[in-house]
Amino acid sequence: MAQTPDLAELEMAFAKDPTGGAFVPLTQAYLAQGRFMEAMVVCKKGIKSQPGNVEGRLLLARVYGEQGKVPKALEELRTLLAQAPKVAAAHYQLGVMLDKSGKGDEAVESFKEALRQDRNLADATAALKGKGIDWSPGPSPEEIAAAEAARKAEEDRRAEEARRLAEEEAARQAEEARKAAEAQRATQQASAAKSRAMGAAIQQPRGATSGPVSGPAFPSMSDPSFASTSGAYGMFSGPVPVAAQGRRLGPGFTFGLAALLLLVIVAVVFILKSHRDTQDKITYHLKAAQKLVSSDTTAGHKLSNKELESALKLDDEQPLALSQYALSLSILANQRGEKELDQAAQDATKKAMKYASEQPGSVAAEMVWLRQAGKGDEAIAAAKKVNADELALPISVRIQVGRTYAAMKKVPEMIKIADSLREVPDPGAQAFVGESYRRIGDQNRARAALDNAMKNEIDHDPSRALRALVILEADDTVHFNVAIDDLNTLKELGKDAVGTRQRGYASLGLAVMGSRLGRAEAENKRELETARAALRTDAEIPQFEAKQALDAGELERAITSAEASIAIDAVRLQPYLQIVEAASRSKKWSKADDALSRAAAVFGDNLDLGLAKAARLRDEEKYDEAVASLSSLKAKFDVAEVYRDIGKVYMRNGDLPKAVEVLKEAAKKSGARAPAVQANVYTWLGRAFAAGNEHESAAEVYGQALAATSDHASTYYFMGVSMAALKKDGAARESFDKYLRADPNGTYAEQARQRRGAL
Repeated sequence: MAQTPDLAELEMAFAKDPTGGAFVPLTQAYLAQGRFMEAMVVCKKGIKSQPGNVEGRLLLARVYGEQGKVPKALEELRTLLAQAPKVAAAHYQLGVMLDKSGKGDEAVESFKEALRQDRNLADATAALKGKGIDWSPGPSPEEIAAAEAARKAEEDRRAEEARRLAEEEAARQAEEARKAAEAQRATQQASAAKSRAMGAAIQQPRGATSGPVSGPAFPSMSDPSFASTSGAYGMFSGPVPVAAQGRRLGPGFTFGLAALLLLVIVAVVFILKSHRDTQDKITYHLKAAQKLVSSDTTAGHKLSNKELESALKLDDEQPLALSQYALSLSILANQRGEKELDQAAQDATKKAMKYASEQPGSVAAEMVWLRQAGKGDEAIAAAKKVNADELALPISVRIQVGRTYAAMKKVPEMIKIADSLREVPDPGAQAFVGESYRRIGDQNRARAALDNAMKNEIDHDPSRALRALVILEADDTVHFNVAIDDLNTLKELGKDAVGTRQRGYASLGLAVMGSRLGRAEAENKRELETARAALRTDAEIPQFEAKQALDAGELERAITSAEASIAIDAVRLQPYLQIVEAASRSKKWSKADDALSRAAAVFGDNLDLGLAKAARLRDEEKYDEAVASLSSLKAKFDVAEVYRDIGKVYMRNGDLPKAVEVLKEAAKKSGARAPAVQANVYTWLGRAFAAGNEHESAAEVYGQALAATSDHASTYYFMGVSMAALKKDGAARESFDKYLRADPNGTYAEQARQRRGAL
């Protein structure tokens, strides 16, 4: 193909400076011509010299996508987003790749995240509209700030206008009072002059003899007209001048009605101003509290309570302050494990229900304590007084409705509430969604929700703790590094920023992870004791004890611990599955069936429960029944995991051709599942090839598993087995080493050491 001058110039520029930015336009030019291999080589060279070049990383992902290497494109984009999470174009391109791999729901979330980062990204808007979704991320922080500033300015303008009008009215009334006072003084002065004249007319010199006196007689004190006048003045202005034995007594001072009215007006204006100042202070504290509590972090609730306490000192019946104070205390006491706040939270809730019973926060707080007392029906009834439509309830109340349904073992109702909150950009709501999906065993959705919570609030300690536990519960070696980071972060944040329960989860996780990664046993034991002290009767402790017992082959202890976890919290699928596995491995079939039956009564149709039932039949060597049971799941769960487990049954039965056939079908369907599931499916397909001594095919398939995610530890072990069978000792040693680095105490650790030693 003849090269255009432009392309030649680009190639020349890149040749002169391969470490500069010339690789970007050259890669774009190669892409435009469909020369994907050259584009990939150039782009990789450029990125090697400029690892922080975002445009180059995006181009490399695009190259992989054009080549059909979707897993590699996804890996590249996820790596980029881990380093630069605010790049809208990367979120959009990730959505495109997810969509290509059949992960429609995850693609939608990536398109939405792209718009959250850049609301003007037309490609992301078009992608969502192409899926029939008309979505907007809402106003930008700048728009919110501008609207808030405009609202505040308008409030200030109205307040200033009201103050001006009040001052004008006070001045007008004061002027009227002044004029009235002047008029009254004139009247009083005239009256006083008349009284003096009358007194002068009747006054006699001292020592004068009595005799007839001309002029009017001085009225006596008993004269009704005098008494009437005296009473009138005395009511309004105190004592008045009186005469006795021809002499005037008293100062002759009078205050007057108008002057008193002026004092009243001034007092009213002063009281109104004081009231406004108090309200301004309360508003300030409420706004500060609302900002803090919106994070739903333990630190946020604690700091919010200080602001609310300040507001309540100014007005101890302020409804918003009372309701949020009760809810924050209840969350800290009940969900964050701050048990020393129990009584204060209950007292605050009672007061909130007395003075602010219509506030959602008051109702949510009351629901916490009703649920704690085993009064689930009353808690739901309290919520429905706010709104009969549960899905239209305020977020704080809806979360408590979902938790109440969980306590009442009403799983469909709980999931309905969780689904209604999936798109709510609130860390507390997303944490509840993750918790709900984890309960039913849907760990992929649980992880997605908890990841979303962390996107909304990086320091959200409940989500960080739960995410680590989900990874450990699933034995997800692909994301062990994420779990370790979460657990260490919780420890570093400290007790003021992390709830007692979440710190307990961190210690529990570190104990479990430490055992898995070969940390000193004394240190693991110390973390476990710390977890026990913090969590007390929490269901997580016996559940993870059951997991460790299973890993150690202590099957009876695993069953006992799992039963203890169920006794504390029956709406958690994992302990039931642990009993099924332990009972099947110890051939206690009736105990396994009992656990399956109890789980079905709580969870109904469930993918993980269906897979567990088939595994139990397979372990009893009822292969036809196991395949039939799995096949019946396809109508509702036509996913890779079902086909994978059918293949595993055929492998156990020795029908390797059939196993390979079904596992290939599983691999085709795995594109719509998470990378860890893809890697697992391809690894099982590789194992089926290896079981038939087709190690070349097995190695190729293991490569596809590692392309889905390079962190799937067990793949390295089986790759090492096939490499050793092919006499590729160097590659085998490298694979075994990678496995042992990733999972030094894993299922195949001892075999890996032995095989490596034999090379």
